[in-house]
Amino acid sequence: RRVLLQAARSEGIEVVERPFTPQEAKSAREAFISASSAIIIPVIRIDGQAVGNASPGSVTLRLREAYGRFGELS
Repeated sequence: RRVLLQAARSEGIEVVERPFTPQEAKSAREAFISASSAIIIPVIRIDGQAVGNASPGSVTLRLREAYGRFGELS
């Protein structure tokens, strides 16, 4: 989590941590989940409904790349 937040800041990506509804997630332009064992996993469908254009988004891909750089430094 710490590394992911650092990576987001380094990319100028604003991070807001707050509860959200399943409907908000379904209507998002893009979504991902993160875990220490899997790093960043794009979410392209929720309950069968496409999220965004049903492919990994540009922010997700930028964060994955930035996470790799920060993960090497940690």
